[in-house]
Amino acid sequence: MRAFARPSCITLALSLLALGVPSHAADIDEAVPEVTISAPVTNGWYVRGDLGYGWSSVRTDDVGIAGEKGGSFLLGGGIGYQATDWLRADVTVDYLTRANFEARMGDGIETRLSAVSVLANAYVDLGNLAGFTPYAGAGLGATHMDWSVTGDTGALSVDGAKNWRFTYAVMAGVSMDLSDNLKLDAGYRFRRINGGVVHDDVAGASSITDRGLNVHDLRIGLRYAFH
Repeated sequence: MRAFARPSCITLALSLLALGVPSHAADIDEAVPEVTISAPVTNGWYVRGDLGYGWSSVRTDDVGIAGEKGGSFLLGGGIGYQATDWLRADVTVDYLTRANFEARMGDGIETRLSAVSVLANAYVDLGNLAGFTPYAGAGLGATHMDWSVTGDTGALSVDGAKNWRFTYAVMAGVSMDLSDNLKLDAGYRFRRINGGVVHDDVAGASSITDRGLNVHDLRIGLRYAFH
């Protein structure tokens, strides 16, 4: 009888150990927090609205505008489509309020600019991490420039050129899920606007021209998805 006592004790100990291991493993699994890295399914149409502020700098010719004096507020909106969890596209329209620039025609003379950009954009969403989705994108389109030329006493006030110019943009930012349909979007955008005529034959100058604008936008807005 003593010859079977030790194997029975060993067998009982191994059985108790086997029963205890799954319990501890389950406790470890429950202690590890779950982090969602994949993007949620949000395919479908969406609309967006944006507010922001833009800083413009100008490349000038010998006869032209001298530089930037300040920034402008930005108001925009658009409609888009989420094609996959990672790829989306939209068309946006943005209005840039008047910015003032000094003109190379004499003291106290300045040019003022307001502009409307229409861009077709494509974005890559880089995955959803705990409700936050970083993204990068690019856009192509055109900007309608509306220039005016004024003097410091109001004696000189003329309408400037109004023309469409080719524009491209690159952007990056992050969106945050507010609900299944609504996202808060914040980001930076760089726009390059081709050069052109500001005004012809003002104050004895044959023409006022620029060689293009660089516009740096900081934007925040909302996107609402219909799904």
